[in-house]
Amino acid sequence: MWLVHEGGRGASIVLNGVHLAGLDARHDVTAFLRARNELMLTPADGEADEAPASSEARPPPLSHGRRPLDVCHGRLHLEIEHVLP
Repeated sequence: MWLVHEGGRGASIVLNGVHLAGLDARHDVTAFLRARNELMLTPADGEADEAPASSEARPPPLSHGRRPLDVCHGRLHLEIEHVLP
C-alpha cells in the first residue's frame, strides 16, 4: 500500500505516529497500517491557513475528526500495488 502526496505547499505527514517526509513523494506504508488508522497532515511552519473571511468560506464541521483537505496542501491518495509471484 502506497501513500502518495503530490503538489501543494510543504506539510508534515504522520501516519499512525510515523513521520513521512517529502513533497511529491510515494511512501510504502504497508507496515504502518492498522485496523484503525490516523493520518495527520499539518501545514509547514509559517504556512498555517488563515481564518476564513466569512462564514460561507469556512470548512464544513469535523465529522469524527475528518475534514476535507484544503487544495493548497496538494493531493493525497492511497495506491494498492499487487506484486505477482
